[in-house]
Amino acid sequence: MTEEQNKQMMDAENNRSQTNMLYDDVRKIIEAARSNAVRSVDFCRVQMYWHLGKVYSWKNNREKNVQTMAPIS
Repeated sequence: MTEEQNKQMMDAENNRSQTNMLYDDVRKIIEAARSNAVRSVDFCRVQMYWHLGKVYSWKNNREKNVQTMAPIS
C-alpha cells in the first residue's frame, strides 16, 4: 500500500468517525425533544383535568345552592 493510499484510507476513516459523531449528536437532540414533548403533554393533561374538575365542582355547588334556596311548598 502506498503512502497516498494509506492517507486516503485514514481520511475516509476520519470522515466516517465525524459522520457518526454528527448522527449521535442529532439522535441525542431528537431524544431530548421527544422527552420534553411527553412531559409537556402530561402537564397539559393534568391542567385539563384540573380545569374540568373545577368546572364540575363549581356547577355542582351552584346546583346545590339553587336547590337549597328553593321555596318550601
